[in-house]
Amino acid sequence: MFGICLLSAQNKKKSPSAPEKKKVDSIEQKRTETPEKKKTRVDLLYADEAQADKHLRPDVQVLIGSVRMKHDSMYMFCDSALIFEKINSVEAFGNVRMEQGDTLFIYGDYLYYDGMSQLAMLRENVRMINRNTVLTTDSLNYDRLYDLGYYFEGGTLTDEDNVLTSEWGEYSPATKLAVFNHDVKLVNPKFVLTSDTLKYSTATKIATILGPSDIVSDQNHITCVLIKKVLHITLHDIFQISIQC
Repeated sequence: MFGICLLSAQNKKKSPSAPEKKKVDSIEQKRTETPEKKKTRVDLLYADEAQADKHLRPDVQVLIGSVRMKHDSMYMFCDSALIFEKINSVEAFGNVRMEQGDTLFIYGDYLYYDGMSQLAMLRENVRMINRNTVLTTDSLNYDRLYDLGYYFEGGTLTDEDNVLTSEWGEYSPATKLAVFNHDVKLVNPKFVLTSDTLKYSTATKIATILGPSDIVSDQNHITCVLIKKVLHITLHDIFQISIQC
């Protein structure tokens, strides 16, 4: 069952830059309320070869081949890496993989991981897999403190029923909630929805439209410019209530 919740445009902030402000608040405001961080070290578990120059770079370990590292409950794998001991951080290269439990896997070509803030920055060919949800992009930051991944140069989120794309977005494996901004497109086997701002739950398959939107199917084309009231719509009746948009 797929549902859509349409929220009144009058509830949005009056500023024309509301979507931009909203996405900034969703990340930066959370980080200003950061809980106490665990002061644990990034540990090396294995590498085919380890090098260090105590004179030129005394705080850096150079790791080559089948590198495995661990920070708290997060495991990291790559072809080669640099561990910066003073700042408790890692730079990883090639076949990067992060694993947390048996439900969260993140892949990419490059990773910079800050062990102090617990922020992972992955670049190129990035995939975040959380059970049946897959987020793909070329630039992903994953905040371990809040279990929140966000992209800012275009990305795609897919689950069993839908494919969602946007220029900017965030997804929380903990809550199964995603937020999308700018050039948002949701493709379902029975319709296509485009919007400028959208919230979506991969658990309930309910989308919340926060701005002007188009919904197109084989039978209908609904344009919602000003939403007059909140509507909870199932896939069965979505195209029978266009007069309320």
